[in-house]
Amino acid sequence: MHGHVYDRADRMDMTVPDPETLDPVGGGQTEGDPFQTVWETDHRGMNHYQSPSWYRYVGEGFGSSFGEDWLRFYHPADREHLLAEWRKSLSSEGAHPYDIEVRIRRHDGVYRWFRVQGTPHRSRDGSVVKWAGTCTDIHAEKLARLAASPECGASETGRQPRRKEGLLVRLRQCLRIGPLELRLFVIVLAGILPLAVLAFATLFHNAEVQRQELIEANKGTMRAIITAVDSELATSIAALDALAASPRLQADDFEGFHREAREMLARRSGWRNVVLADPSARQLVNAHLPYGVSLPGRVDAAGLEDAVRSGKPGVGNIILSPVLKEYALSVRVPIVRDGAVRFVLTAVIHPETIRTILSRQRVPIEGVVAIFDKSYNIVARTIGQEDWVGKKPSPGLLALLEKGGQGGVAETRTLEGRPVYSVFARSPDSGWSAAVGISVEAIEAPIRRSYAALGGAILLSLLLGFLAAYLLSRTVTRPLKDLAQAAVAVGQGELPPVPRSDLPEVREVATALSAAYIEREKLLQGERDARLLEQEARVQAEKANKAKDEFLAMLGHELRNPLAAITTASEILDLMDQAPSRNKDTAGEARAIIRRQVRHLSRLTDDLLDAGRVILGKIKLERKVLDFSAIVRAAIETLQNTGRTGGIDMTSQLQQVWVEGDTTRLDQVVANLLANAVKYTPEPGSVCVTLEAQDGEAILRVRDSGLGLEADLLPRVFDLFVQGKRSLDRSQGGLGIGLTLVRRLVELHGGQVEARSDGPDRGSEFIVRLPAVAAPGLEPEAMTDVAARVSRTIVIVEDNRDVRVGLRAALELDGHRVVEAADGPAGIDTVLQAKADIALIDIGLPQLDGYGVARALRGRATHDIRLIAMTGYGSKENINRGKLAGFDAYLVKPVDMRVLHDLITGN
Repeated sequence: MHGHVYDRADRMDMTVPDPETLDPVGGGQTEGDPFQTVWETDHRGMNHYQSPSWYRYVGEGFGSSFGEDWLRFYHPADREHLLAEWRKSLSSEGAHPYDIEVRIRRHDGVYRWFRVQGTPHRSRDGSVVKWAGTCTDIHAEKLARLAASPECGASETGRQPRRKEGLLVRLRQCLRIGPLELRLFVIVLAGILPLAVLAFATLFHNAEVQRQELIEANKGTMRAIITAVDSELATSIAALDALAASPRLQADDFEGFHREAREMLARRSGWRNVVLADPSARQLVNAHLPYGVSLPGRVDAAGLEDAVRSGKPGVGNIILSPVLKEYALSVRVPIVRDGAVRFVLTAVIHPETIRTILSRQRVPIEGVVAIFDKSYNIVARTIGQEDWVGKKPSPGLLALLEKGGQGGVAETRTLEGRPVYSVFARSPDSGWSAAVGISVEAIEAPIRRSYAALGGAILLSLLLGFLAAYLLSRTVTRPLKDLAQAAVAVGQGELPPVPRSDLPEVREVATALSAAYIEREKLLQGERDARLLEQEARVQAEKANKAKDEFLAMLGHELRNPLAAITTASEILDLMDQAPSRNKDTAGEARAIIRRQVRHLSRLTDDLLDAGRVILGKIKLERKVLDFSAIVRAAIETLQNTGRTGGIDMTSQLQQVWVEGDTTRLDQVVANLLANAVKYTPEPGSVCVTLEAQDGEAILRVRDSGLGLEADLLPRVFDLFVQGKRSLDRSQGGLGIGLTLVRRLVELHGGQVEARSDGPDRGSEFIVRLPAVAAPGLEPEAMTDVAARVSRTIVIVEDNRDVRVGLRAALELDGHRVVEAADGPAGIDTVLQAKADIALIDIGLPQLDGYGVARALRGRATHDIRLIAMTGYGSKENINRGKLAGFDAYLVKPVDMRVLHDLITGN
């Protein structure tokens, strides 16, 4: 319950005063307001919050106030009155005010007076959802009132108990424990034992009768609950019957029926979906989804088959709905036409609808009630609904339910591990069950109180024996006090002292406290480490997010530049069409601009795709032994021939070194390093490339005299999207992914790459190390035949009109006869009718994709035809799939016209 104490500072900034600053008399702070605390419980009175200052006040660790023994923090003389008042307030839902003065024990054992007040918090329907209240220190005020009222001061201020305590101390000092006292105690015990046994037997019989009466009462409650559940399910079935009679459904107007189903969902708050399916479990209408979208596959096919087989309405088991992403139960009504089940109409109901039934019943405050479907899965539960819905009950309760019958009772444990008496009732109609777990403590507590009363009577007869036991307890109480101090030390984070005692039990507890202290320190250290890791992860995430934003900005800039150039060039061509007499060189330059910028966009796309493959680990190498110097030399020549070196002096010293690798990927590594060096080297500058063999490795060095690298950038230069400082015009360009590709590709080849720089404006050097291999034997060059240019009949099957028009214009300029088709079936007919020599087929076609078109043409064509696939997906898996479908070649968009020309001519 309550006992969750935090002062005003907890509600403000959680700065709790040190216990040393508390006034030892008043209990409040030495300055400011009196010490005030706050607590909260759920609607049943079980606590779910308490503040850190409570634990400092009582001197115990977090969570110690939870559980059944919360009364131990209150003075023994106040506990019964406190519990009675609290129960009155709970049962009356706040009609009985909760306002009481009690004493709460401080960590040093001193009890202080507090005023405890509480009020219920209600939901919109008026039901209590939680309790909240305050505990205010009134110790000084209470003592003043007691001093002014002598008739009650002696008993409440504690002065008389202290005098009694002194008397007991003096008596203890006078008595001596010996064999005679022990024998007398045994004789008294033997004389009273027969009477005590008879009294306890009678009490046991009466307790058993009371227990059976309580169990029978709960059996009636469970029958009432399961009847209410059956009524709710019957109501849902009746609603489905009404919906099944819809004229739109009779006319197979599924779209109109979909609207009616959604209207029914709006009226039935507990329903989550209405599904119409045919007997094969194929969904025809799903009210949760818009009409016309693709519907899910078979869901709970076994339950639907039962409805089809029986032809009668029924209730399914609770399952995890793949559409709703939550647990739900099904009510099904088969729709019979001409003596056969034509459809099955299903209402998907949220378990909260069943749980609402429990809230309307009078269930034991200290018990837990659950509803189970025919497979004994939990549908609703008064405690932990979200955690246990859809799961099986505890093994003991499951065994009880599986025994069959319309009801039963057994002693089991709840899913939380608490021992309970389980009473269940089963519905003969739906097969569902309702069970209540009554806390063993709730049933046994009255019995224990009866035993305590009887024991009190016997206690009077055994006074001498208890007095002797009290005297003997001196050897136990002292080490127990030491243990209490040790426990307080553990709660305050201090190493507990070791009690001086020869009792093995005391030593074991002391060892356990020391172990608890060590474990606590480990947990705290782990928490500190976790916090540091979390902070570091947050910093990394922020850096990644910043890099992402910078990348998107760079990508926008890099895309806008070529698009702007292409747009300008196209406008120039439009002007040339309007004035053909103008300079044709201008048109040539415009076309050259378009080709260059398209190649640039293709490179950007390839880099992005390669970066994605690197991140996902999907790059596969086609290894062969090759001359690394030839790759480096070709990359240098390509860079120089394209004019990208400008006024930069590029020199090279290349030793022939053989490596085993992928030609394309190694060319990509070298090209990226060279482009990076040229990009960051202002004119006039120099770039030096060297390749040598050393200690079984091929070592490539690319050294430039350019901008260099800052010290903080050097360790991150190969990270994704990382770039050096750039000018506002971004004349260097790029997306910051080239060096990332370099590192990953080199690592895939079993090599290493590193970057060096002496600082800004002092140039940089990139070094690649790859395993070298022996030189292979030389093979004769393969001769290639260049086919004569002849006119061919070509069919373009492409759904994008702009792509068709562009390809057609280019191919007709090349002297070919071109025919177009915009979808798969039309493409098949066009190719066969035109007796095409070559078919350019897009993969993503409407009605029938490119793979299907290729397979159809291979099966129906009566003449030789070359099939060339065109797609934006160029992975190895896509290419292999195209070969299996019958394609002769595979082109990745945008199509390179030179490559297409070679494919057409057969080169």
